[in-house]
Amino acid sequence: MIVLLVLHFQAIHKLWIDLWTVWITDIYFRQVLQISLFFNIIIGHSTQERFTLKHFSSVENSGRMFHMKLDVGKIGESIAAEYLESQGFTVLERNYSQTVGEIDIVCRKGRILHFVEVKATEYPNRVKLEEDVSYETHQINLRVDDQKMQNLRKVISIYNSERKFKGVYVIDALFVYLVPYETYAAVEMLEDIELELTKGDDWDFE
Repeated sequence: MIVLLVLHFQAIHKLWIDLWTVWITDIYFRQVLQISLFFNIIIGHSTQERFTLKHFSSVENSGRMFHMKLDVGKIGESIAAEYLESQGFTVLERNYSQTVGEIDIVCRKGRILHFVEVKATEYPNRVKLEEDVSYETHQINLRVDDQKMQNLRKVISIYNSERKFKGVYVIDALFVYLVPYETYAAVEMLEDIELELTKGDDWDFE
């Protein structure tokens, strides 16, 4: 009788653990927490350096989680924040918003403040991603008109005024290329896009 009770308890305990794991997994994914568990991320340090692969711990899944409609923007921002931290940045704010606009990520590295605009793009598969975004053929295709840039500067001015920050800051662009159904993503960062804009590039964060 004791053995049967123990076996019965173990079976119930295992079932409870399985149900709890499924529930936690869904909540985890829905809230885009610890997104690195679901993605193998390629990190591109700049357009001058070839992408290097960085593996994060992965979890087995049957694809059931990806049946939900993904918020590509939120996932992109979560990956962007993790990438920045992996590169020695300290993330200070996410989605800092004012009436004139929003900054996706505010972070610091050394004495320089970085205001980061994140652009996330979804691809159906890795082959398509690599065709569109490769080291040899990658072309910047972003448009930021004068009004957009003025609004960014206004938000930055408000942030610096609130934080009484009077040091050096730059505006960066961080691109996240997602292949959700293959749990795969690529990241590329360009620092100081205001300097890049003087070279005649077009930028688009809409």
